[in-house]
Amino acid sequence: MWRSTDVVPCWIWEGQEGKKTEVQIFAHAAEAELFVNGESQGRKPLEGYKAAFKVTYRPGRLETIVYDENGRECGRSEMKTADEKSVLSVKAENV
Repeated sequence: MWRSTDVVPCWIWEGQEGKKTEVQIFAHAAEAELFVNGESQGRKPLEGYKAAFKVTYRPGRLETIVYDENGRECGRSEMKTADEKSVLSVKAENV
């Protein structure tokens, strides 16, 4: 296994609404701020390129902003809960 964690980049946890979960952020930055549906969950320093936040799961938008040593934004990432279930359709090609 080439990675040291079982973290999944996903914000779709049907049936887990209202339950506590841990969000782990990985970045090459000094500090990270986490937002759940636009509400800041605070800022934390990144130690070993990682910061962890305990939050209550609510479907919607999860956003992270990372900051350099001077407090300037140097990156951001966002995930959203899917609105509907996806359907994959395959149709055979006539050759």
